[in-house]
Order: sequence, then structure tokens, then C-alpha cells
Amino acid sequence: MLSLAVIFFSCEEDQGPIDEFFQTEEPTFVHTIDGCDNANNPEMSCEEWVEFLANGEANILIGGGDIIQRMDYLKENNIITVYDKDGISSLHLTFNVINQDTIQRQDGFSYWVRSIIP
Repeated sequence: MLSLAVIFFSCEEDQGPIDEFFQTEEPTFVHTIDGCDNANNPEMSCEEWVEFLANGEANILIGGGDIIQRMDYLKENNIITVYDKDGISSLHLTFNVINQDTIQRQDGFSYWVRSIIP
């Protein structure tokens, strides 16, 4: 019986950083916008962030705005795609999972780091 358990665990396939990424519930990643100055408009955010929810949805604040969008996401291999499955929003983002604490946005090459949003 013990040898069967050893064989089972030794045959598990390592999925790499994507498995580590989703080990914690609803990870949130933040990116500080370069050169942002919101002194004249404190409602503008100098950070953008994405929160991946367990149900395949994501909350995202992008581009310094003040409107949080609810999107869907798909994770395959070490790639996460954030999109609107209903087609209402044209926002479509793709991230490479670097490790459990960092993702990289493909179109802008910006790094987003795991954080806790208050």
C-alpha cells in the first residue's frame, strides 16, 4: 500500500509557477503607474490592480481610473488572460506568471506584484 502512494506522488506533473500562483485565495496584484502625479486630481489613482477571484472572475482597476471593472479570466500554462466574455468591454489583458508574487503584463511589459488592497 505504501509503495502505491509513493508511485502516485512521484508521477504527479509539475505545473510550475501557475500552481504556486493560485495556492492562496483571490490573489491581488498591483502596478504603480510610472510618472503618475495625482496632486491636482486626488480621485485619480496612481496604481492599477487586478484581483483574481476563485470563481474565474477578476476585479480590475486599470489606467488610473476610478471605476473597478468585473471581468473574466482564463489561466492556461503560465498565461492569464483577462477579458469580458459578454463582449461589453473591449479591455483584454494578458499576463505571464513569473512566480507566486509577480505577474508581467504582456503588452506593456510592466510588472505587477502581489499586494493586499485595503
